[in-house]
Amino acid sequence: MFGAVPVLLLAAPTEAGLEVAALALALIALQAAHTMAMGRLTRHGVLRAGPAVIVVCAMVGSDVYGLGGALVAIVAGILAIATIEAMSDEDLAAHAALDPDPAPAPS
Repeated sequence: MFGAVPVLLLAAPTEAGLEVAALALALIALQAAHTMAMGRLTRHGVLRAGPAVIVVCAMVGSDVYGLGGALVAIVAGILAIATIEAMSDEDLAAHAALDPDPAPAPS
């Protein structure tokens, strides 16, 4: 819905109140339809990083190197989370199940 805010702000001073309300409802309906239709197709492959990771990385990066440091730190934080998730036990177990000749366990 935040993407529609500039459109609504541009339409508010030039259009009648009823037209702006209709535009807002249309944009909300479009967002809901997009979420319902496309969300199911893309949700399984999405990395879920909490907002705390982004905020902490941005704060540390901006403290060290300013705006550029904040952007690089956010990318590095998300990359670290993706790496940790890829190396999780579930992923390793799935790869072990695909290995045709696993190494014998030490006794």
